[in-house]
Amino acid sequence: MPTLSVALATYNGGKYLAEQLASLAGQSRLPDELVVCDDASTDTTVSALEAFAAAAPFPVRVYRNDRNGGHNRTFERALSLCGGDIVLPCDQDDSWSPDKLARVEAAFSGHSGIAVVLVDQEVCDADLVPTGRTKLGNVRAGRLGDSYYISGCASALDRRWLDVTLPLPAGVAYDTWIVKPAYHLGVVHVLDEPLQRHRRHASNASNDDTSRVRGVSRLGRTRSYRRAEALDAWRAERFDIALVGARLQERADVLAAADWGSELGPALDGLNRRAAALEERTRALRQGRATRSLAVLGLFFRGRYGAFRGWRSAARDLLR
Repeated sequence: MPTLSVALATYNGGKYLAEQLASLAGQSRLPDELVVCDDASTDTTVSALEAFAAAAPFPVRVYRNDRNGGHNRTFERALSLCGGDIVLPCDQDDSWSPDKLARVEAAFSGHSGIAVVLVDQEVCDADLVPTGRTKLGNVRAGRLGDSYYISGCASALDRRWLDVTLPLPAGVAYDTWIVKPAYHLGVVHVLDEPLQRHRRHASNASNDDTSRVRGVSRLGRTRSYRRAEALDAWRAERFDIALVGARLQERADVLAAADWGSELGPALDGLNRRAAALEERTRALRQGRATRSLAVLGLFFRGRYGAFRGWRSAARDLLR
């Protein structure tokens, strides 16, 4: 039987923490350990954690940062201190369904060769009341493609995957870094059922469009049509691609040892093609209005928009 570690990052989470801790203690398959890294909280968070540790039905280890280091670094430390075969990042303000750990364990057992399991999550208001929406549902409503679904707090990781993804590089959100490379290698399994409640409130660390209580924002999607926003997004994606490609090549031996290396070559080729397509699209949109349309049409007729959404992406660029 694999061992399961929960990696909880906290910071001034006293208002909501009790519900999440109770949901961990109420799992039908209890974790083998809870590892908490607190980012120098100044409220009741640490005392609540210590009280929970004294009575929890599993070992709890609490570590405190000497100074506030931020969301990414706190999760990085928590993940690195876990000893389980499967590691589950955990947000302080959510609540997990009683069978989440059992379902995740079964997913790893039933699907060989995967590095990451993702579960769907109910989008809730600040009082943890479900809105009737889920994050994966919002992704699909926005026609973004399932591989857009990236959520650290809804992920579970084969411990060996941390040997690939840690340490975290600067400038990339930890959620993106621990999930997106696995999509490129085809080693992600998505459980298409909500197994936790995701609380939305004024202090959430992430504010992705798909987390919105009211669903995907039409205004936000409209803004993505604007040229400046598109160019910024493509520059950020090229930056991510370069980092992911370099890390996968650097950890090729780890991937091979874990039987995740068979798709490394195709994954690197795909990343390079995507980067090249983004660069071509960027050059086209940087041209003046008079020549931009001709450049976009030239890319379209040469099949370059096949790396995106075909004629839909070309039409967007003509309208920007």
